[in-house]
Amino acid sequence: MSKLPTVFLVALSLGALALLPPSALAKEKEPNYAQKVTAGLRLGEPLVGEIAIIFPLLVDAAPGDAGVLSQNDAGLEYSEPDFPGSRYAVAVTNPSDKKVLVVGGTVLTGGSRDRMLRHDTIIQPRTTVEMRAIPAASSSDIRKEPVPFEAGKQIAPVYLRRTADFGGSTTGATAFITRNLEFRNEGDERQSLAAIGASSVLQAYTAESRKKLDAALSNMKRPDGEIVGWILALRGRLQSLVVFGDRAVADGYHGAYLLGATYSAAAIQIQAAKKKVPMPGKDDPAKTLALVTKDAHKLLERVQKARYKDDRTNPEGAAGARHLMQLQGGARGRCVGIDGKLVHMSVYPHDPFSSAFYGSKIEMPTETIMSDPSRIGLVELGRRAGSGRRLTESEKRVLGRVGRSGAAGRAAGSHAGGHGSMGGQRRR
Repeated sequence: MSKLPTVFLVALSLGALALLPPSALAKEKEPNYAQKVTAGLRLGEPLVGEIAIIFPLLVDAAPGDAGVLSQNDAGLEYSEPDFPGSRYAVAVTNPSDKKVLVVGGTVLTGGSRDRMLRHDTIIQPRTTVEMRAIPAASSSDIRKEPVPFEAGKQIAPVYLRRTADFGGSTTGATAFITRNLEFRNEGDERQSLAAIGASSVLQAYTAESRKKLDAALSNMKRPDGEIVGWILALRGRLQSLVVFGDRAVADGYHGAYLLGATYSAAAIQIQAAKKKVPMPGKDDPAKTLALVTKDAHKLLERVQKARYKDDRTNPEGAAGARHLMQLQGGARGRCVGIDGKLVHMSVYPHDPFSSAFYGSKIEMPTETIMSDPSRIGLVELGRRAGSGRRLTESEKRVLGRVGRSGAAGRAAGSHAGGHGSMGGQRRR
């Protein structure tokens, strides 16, 4: 029998494939639990407060109930393990009959030293999980005899959460405490993050802004969709993107998020006002809103195109899956889900200016520095190169006013090329 031409055989094979049912053909990779939610996200109209701007993240219909409680609703129990797997680790017990989400950034008072939990973790019913933590109190604020832990009502400031979630340093919170002890309530001698967050001065300063934003976020169901998260900006710069896959969890956390975000910004603003240092984002509110809106759209696009990989730090005994997110532009993210449903996602944009600004002590420059525009220009150039974007006019003025030991000075010196030494001289 003569051989059939090769072209004919190929055509015959393709025709046979076309007749096969769809289930027999190779399928594209199914979207994971996070992609199923993020694909439908869109920005709502911005909510503008005195300190913060929040862009609600909307979907047409809220994701189904994931059957997970917030930690505020579960009566969790915290203790120090006898033989912790990592330093400062905390054993968290869920005595309820439902799964519970414990969010990274939760501040715990108690034990031998106050702590801040590092990563989101879902805990099974009637299960104990050992969670990683970092100190949330000064090294001099250590108890001789441990006391029972209590979870505070605040989620830690955004830049501290980002450092705890992705960095190896354990000193971020303690440095923040040292710079802001002046805001403690009268008679409160604790050198703790909880003491700063409980400051009546800072809470009063942000009360109106938080009340306005909290009321807007409490109404999750709106005519234009259902709110499942938000993008937060402080002083015109994006700080974080948060998405919840469960309405009950979202309701339990947005107040704590707002408190943590705004009191840290208030501390910086009050200190800057005392020293007559202009704040970023106040020179032209309309222009600032337009720029941050553009940045919010870009961040959302990056989240929707993110790649995912398994997070191997998920502790033994934890429920569900935890993934690291790889995004363009240097942003970093992490998400947790269970039974194919997203529970929580946190994304932090890459912005060296914000890290330096919120993580450093504000000081006025000397007369000598102010009279030498060439030095200020070099620092401005270095900062612009480091942040990857242009600065507002007021940010240019603030640029040289970060304290001598701040990260701004180190970044400026490293990005000013051969003039790095001049960037350092301007702090004398």
